[in-house]
Amino acid sequence: MYYNIPLNFKEGVYGISTLSSCGGDMLEMELDEDYNILTYYIPGKIIPGYEWRSQINIYSIPEDELDGTLEALYNSNGQLEKVTTKNNNKERLLYINYKDAEDAKSQIKKFAETNADTIIEKICACKDKVSRLFTEKFNDGGCLDFHAKIGTKEQKDAVVAKSYSTDNPGDYPSEMIYGDNEALMVMVLCADRDEMDFWELATGIMEKRIEEKAVAKLDKAEDFEFLATEYD
Repeated sequence: MYYNIPLNFKEGVYGISTLSSCGGDMLEMELDEDYNILTYYIPGKIIPGYEWRSQINIYSIPEDELDGTLEALYNSNGQLEKVTTKNNNKERLLYINYKDAEDAKSQIKKFAETNADTIIEKICACKDKVSRLFTEKFNDGGCLDFHAKIGTKEQKDAVVAKSYSTDNPGDYPSEMIYGDNEALMVMVLCADRDEMDFWELATGIMEKRIEEKAVAKLDKAEDFEFLATEYD
């Protein structure tokens, strides 16, 4: 199933039924209906032989969500600004078009702060005594992940008893604590990576904000540490 969205149209917000018969330059999205994977290439950034650098895959997106809630927003100049759907009445970002690198930097910074606050709120729900607070990140160029993880004192003591390193988040059985990883991925990958490292910008902001705002609110053990980690 293909969804073709004009890069230029009248100012306003439009559903796919209005846009499907339009011509001109398009954002071409393809849905794999068997696996519910939406794939597209960022317009203007496709380099022959390096198409993967501009490819974005969005998972677990059913056809009825696209058909029923897909919307494209056009600015006063008629340029496509973003494409969204709704999942359980929550906006889901599929594509964003930045004016330039400064616009990308500003929007990603604002999102990273808000996303970090969402994670912080979940971290602070923990009432156990905490020995470790981790952030973990991963980026292979197409799949991006950022989350936090708590290591309680009880869990840390169990790790010590097994003679494991106490600084490996994988050895702690706590659940991973997420914000909106999908929106983070779309916002970072749609930005021009040749202008700056927007991934490091976003994750640096989130790591710093979590350390500054969450740590003070935890019931910390004497051996508490905050650790920003990366996995591969």
